Amino acid sequence: MDPDRLALVRTGDPGGCGSGYLIGPQLVLTALHVVRPEGGWAGRAEVRVGHPRYGAGPVDRRAQVCWPDPQRDAPPADALDLALLWLDEPVDTGEPPVRWGRPGGIVPVPFEGAGFPAFAADAGSPAHFEYLRGELPVVSTSSSGWVLNCPVWPAPGRGKERPWEGASGAAIFCHGRLVGVVAEDNRTMGYRRLHAVPVHEALSLPGFAGLVTRCGHPGTTTTLEDVTADGVGSRARLSPHIRTHTDELARLRDKGSYLTRDMLRFVSPRDDSDPKRLFRRLAGLTVSASGQESKRGVLLIGPAGAGKTRTCFEVAKAALEQRPPWQVLHVARSPEVSTDDVMAVVREQAGRQRVLLIFDYLDSYDALNLEAFGEALRTDDPEGRVACVASVRPGMLGKLRENGVGLLLDEVPLRSDREHTAEVISQIFVDVAPGMLKTKAWGAERLSEVCGQRPIIALLIARELESRLKAGFRRAGSRPTPA
Repeated sequence: MDPDRLALVRTGDPGGCGSGYLIGPQLVLTALHVVRPEGGWAGRAEVRVGHPRYGAGPVDRRAQVCWPDPQRDAPPADALDLALLWLDEPVDTGEPPVRWGRPGGIVPVPFEGAGFPAFAADAGSPAHFEYLRGELPVVSTSSSGWVLNCPVWPAPGRGKERPWEGASGAAIFCHGRLVGVVAEDNRTMGYRRLHAVPVHEALSLPGFAGLVTRCGHPGTTTTLEDVTADGVGSRARLSPHIRTHTDELARLRDKGSYLTRDMLRFVSPRDDSDPKRLFRRLAGLTVSASGQESKRGVLLIGPAGAGKTRTCFEVAKAALEQRPPWQVLHVARSPEVSTDDVMAVVREQAGRQRVLLIFDYLDSYDALNLEAFGEALRTDDPEGRVACVASVRPGMLGKLRENGVGLLLDEVPLRSDREHTAEVISQIFVDVAPGMLKTKAWGAERLSEVCGQRPIIALLIARELESRLKAGFRRAGSRPTPA
């Protein structure tokens, strides 16, 4: 914990206050209810970052919520009680990045943090720093997540007063790794206990993870380290051919990919290949794995550009939205990936959480023995905590059938009919080439003529046309002109 990154969060309309922690030059981590004090977004927010006895001292900044997106629908009732705030100006506290942790083991893990609880206030200031310390018993559970037992606690408040009010949003560290954010106190325990939201659950969400890696202090990643009473121990390294969903998103983001909703909204096929239906099917397969013999997932079948990879990503999104979220792992398309590589990950995850393995273009995995993989899953994962989603083009389906894919995965064809394809291309124009749609010389009809009827080709052409429009290129008859 770095004291000069401690943050006091104050809101207006309605008024309130809470704690936070600077995880990037302009990025503050806090609790969601701090900026939604009465079930609605606060009209304004201000953040004071720093400590009078450390660094350059406190500085004040205006702030706005950047995650979850306040412009969208209100967060669901079961949303994580976490939020990210964007400051109007950077705060310089040095560049070491935050390191993330996940408590484990049986023996309680020591924790520390700091916040601004109401009981620390006095007549001279309504907000004083309070150092938080104690033990995090991993075995204990609560609706928020982590339980924090505090050896120093306030006396009960009078009437409706909550002595811990204002501590919400405080970052909790174990052995220097940020593991959670204070969300509530425990009145029934005489205020000797706090509860914290596990930050690892947010790191599995693409929106949160993307902001953390892009806007955190240089070098910030989403890598989790195990922390126990004895110290820090990194998890077993994944095979270089296996990536977490967060790492896969980061890799594709650098390439300008359109595989996520923030870049291109998904068009549901409204049939059995809809990602939400597929995920429910996968969850059902894992729940009843023993009765399903070796069936562990689905094989998406469709021609190039039909949306196989995008459907895999949408299924991954559904898995990450579960409580608790699944671990989503992408197995790189490589002839070197072996059954042992994949099963090493399955064994390492045993007992932690459910796992979704994604094999895009399954016919490319020459060293993966499907029959041996299925047998290994039955042996090492009898509870059915691992599910798979894979894809293949129709021309390679015969090869997979010969190798026994039918014993492992159920075949699911993707829609590629003219009606659905037209809907997908229309959405591409709206999200990728909005400027071209608005120009008098172009519009939807001419875009359709130029971009063709294959979604992937339409995407590439529409993106190039929009890029040229923004650059202000002109050429009569063939290139866009500014609206």
